[in-house]
Parts: sequence; C-alpha cells; structure tokens
Amino acid sequence: MVFVLGDLSPFRGQQVLIVTATCDPLRDEGRQLAQKMSELGVQVTAMEGPGSHCIPHLINVTFKEQLFEAFGRLMLPQT
Repeated sequence: MVFVLGDLSPFRGQQVLIVTATCDPLRDEGRQLAQKMSELGVQVTAMEGPGSHCIPHLINVTFKEQLFEAFGRLMLPQT
C-alpha cells in the first residue's frame, strides 16, 4: 500500500503522539507518518504496542503505563 501524505507543515513545532500495534492494519503507514513528520521538524512520539490496533493498552500493563505517561507529557504544560 502506498501512503500519500498531504501538507504536514501546520504540524511543525508541535508535539504528536502516534500509537500503533503489532497487528494494526495501518502499522506501516503509522511508522511512515511518524518518520515523515519527524523529518519536517515535528516532535513525534511513536509507540507500538502488542496485539491488535484497538487493545494493546488493555492486554499489556507496561504498555498502558508508557502510553498514558506519553499522553500526559503532551497534554500537561511543560515546566
């Protein structure tokens, strides 16, 4: 599958969290998106959890903790 990206320039200087899973049908596209955004100067946190795209945080406690920690860093004011 070819993943075509539009204009990502509005994301420059922003923080983005991209979450995929090992059995995610869009896993490779998520990886490509993270790479492209990083190349454009976007601060990307890319996480890949175990299992299906919709439940890695339910089946792996460690991944859930890492995911919520990453999400919290994006949502809370930087000190």
